[in-house]
Amino acid sequence: MTVIASNGKVVASGDAYRYMHVWDAATYEELFKTGDHKDKILDIYLTESHMLSITHDNQFGVSSLEQRQFLRQHKMPHAEKQVFSAVFAQGSIVTQGYDCALRTWSL
Repeated sequence: MTVIASNGKVVASGDAYRYMHVWDAATYEELFKTGDHKDKILDIYLTESHMLSITHDNQFGVSSLEQRQFLRQHKMPHAEKQVFSAVFAQGSIVTQGYDCALRTWSL
């Protein structure tokens, strides 16, 4: 399984082997790749400056597109509350799990 996202400037992909790749959308040059997650990547969201990746093991990661590196990951509070949706909102990240709870995280 591979997931793909684009913000017009970059194209990002994530796979079942826990790797993410980011390419320049105009030149197709690979800007960076990372394998910092411990489980398969289920979804990727992009802004102009950040990439948010959601993984199968209840975690989501934040990468900096400007610094071209993985910054950190967060674990959801309970294992049964897998993240299935996330968005960037005014300098924060809002996640929703199968428990229907919305959680806000600092970017």
